[in-house]
Amino acid sequence: MLEILESPSAELILACKDDEQTNMLAGYLILEAPTHFKAAYTDPSDGLLDPFFVINPSLTLYPSTNSHNLLELLENPELRYIYQIAVRTDLRRQGVGTALINMSKQRSTYALLADTLFSPEPYDNEASFQLFRRNGFKQSGTLDIRNFPVFQPCQTRVLTWMAE
Repeated sequence: MLEILESPSAELILACKDDEQTNMLAGYLILEAPTHFKAAYTDPSDGLLDPFFVINPSLTLYPSTNSHNLLELLENPELRYIYQIAVRTDLRRQGVGTALINMSKQRSTYALLADTLFSPEPYDNEASFQLFRRNGFKQSGTLDIRNFPVFQPCQTRVLTWMAE
């Protein structure tokens, strides 16, 4: 994570709980250029998006729904990628995640990209997926990941939010 935070394109957004009894970190969000997303999902042999990317038929980013259009989105310098979001366990479902996402939306003039694991068990992050959905993100597709360092194979949902 230190490598990402040292990147000139990275921003660390913090949410703090500050009341009469406590002053603590409630959560954080790491926002960056989609460099790490592209690296994780690009086939190193040909530099193209992993062929296992499956576009959601209801994708609304472009009229044509193919992986080349997602690559166009990824090449836009205004696109920001939510690399990681975390909220203290005892403060979840209290608006901290929404506040972090809203702060990232204020910093994006074009679009936000996020991804959440959904397979294999026990790595399904349904709560994160629902948080993004409640905050206006649309599922753009899914990816089968073959080269994930922690476990493999796994699947992730790709979500996008477009600025108005």
